[in-house]
Amino acid sequence: MFGSIMNTFNPGIKISKGQEMGYFAFGGSTIVMLVDKNLIKIDQDIIENTKKKDLRLM
Repeated sequence: MFGSIMNTFNPGIKISKGQEMGYFAFGGSTIVMLVDKNLIKIDQDIIENTKKKDLRLM
């Protein structure tokens, strides 16, 4: 996984084939769990501690 995409080109400037336009900055991660809604219960402390990050419960 990667954390972000870094663009290194300036819009409006002509670039050549093969020239760098950007790169992936590593450092992010993604975890996806697909389970039945009533199958598991996530402890409240885990939910609270991950609100500072990017946790989505659907």
